[in-house]
Amino acid sequence: MKKAIVIVLCACVLIPGYAFSETITLASDCWRPYICGNGPDKHGISIDITKMIFEEAGYQVQFSDMPWKRAVSLTRKGNYSAIVCAAKNDALDFIFPEVHVVLRRTCFYTHEKSQWIYDGLGSLMDVSLGIVAGYHYFDALDNYIEKQKDTGKIQIAHGKNAMVQNVLKLKAERIHAYPADPYVLQYTMFQLQLSGIRKAGCAPGDTKLYIAFSPALPQSTQYAAIFSEGMRQLIASGRIIEIYAKYGIDY
Repeated sequence: MKKAIVIVLCACVLIPGYAFSETITLASDCWRPYICGNGPDKHGISIDITKMIFEEAGYQVQFSDMPWKRAVSLTRKGNYSAIVCAAKNDALDFIFPEVHVVLRRTCFYTHEKSQWIYDGLGSLMDVSLGIVAGYHYFDALDNYIEKQKDTGKIQIAHGKNAMVQNVLKLKAERIHAYPADPYVLQYTMFQLQLSGIRKAGCAPGDTKLYIAFSPALPQSTQYAAIFSEGMRQLIASGRIIEIYAKYGIDY
């Protein structure tokens, strides 16, 4: 009987279908269309990219939806492998790949009746700003938020649906302006079947967002290298264009 068990175990190791693959666990809040989707093959652009890269490298990938601050905290402890769509100043101690997963542009949105225009940080002094707890936008805006957080000019939304909270506050004129990525704001408005919000200007430049791996896990450096090489291959082959196209977005 012992010999039979050894033979079966050996066969399981040698036959590819019986391989025990390692699991990459991802954590983040939903940030559609980049994180979370609406179908079995649409998990969000960043999740789809990460799944494709690691599954082709022999790994399994699982995603957990949770508030952003909790995702960062638990991944920092090693409870999850990585957070999704992190700017480098979101988690300076994490392990970042050489290649980013998506680019984020920050634009400012107001109620359609507003005539306010974003014209640099000085123009923010005229409005109350809604933000998401734990988010980092771009350095100058982050510094402004830090200085103004106790003045009543900053309203912070918490939880898994923080972005929806801010959009509804904007619609109800409980905040004057909200910084968001144009694709994400457009997708959220479509899902909520809302209108009546206008773009009031954008900050110059884009922010690179990454799959940032836990500083507590020894495999993180290897994971980052696998992701970087996989991302380069997706770009070189043009397959990344197909992923974006599923969401109606040009790469």
